[in-house]
Amino acid sequence: VQACGSLITEEQPHAMLIPMEYFFMGYGLYRPSQLDCSPRSPLSPFCISPDLLSPESMGVKLKPIKTRVRLEV
Repeated sequence: VQACGSLITEEQPHAMLIPMEYFFMGYGLYRPSQLDCSPRSPLSPFCISPDLLSPESMGVKLKPIKTRVRLEV
């Protein structure tokens, strides 16, 4: 965990990925709800946030996750 903390501390964007992981999991479950919410209120920040963060966090998150798993193993 310490080694992981060091890496995350060095890279600020990776630090944001820690909470994003939890949010992403929640977004994954809320996805169907947001799809209905998107057409209803596309201007809603809640609907736009997950949409924009999903692809970005997913691509960027894959890197830290792989490194994290390797460090843990």
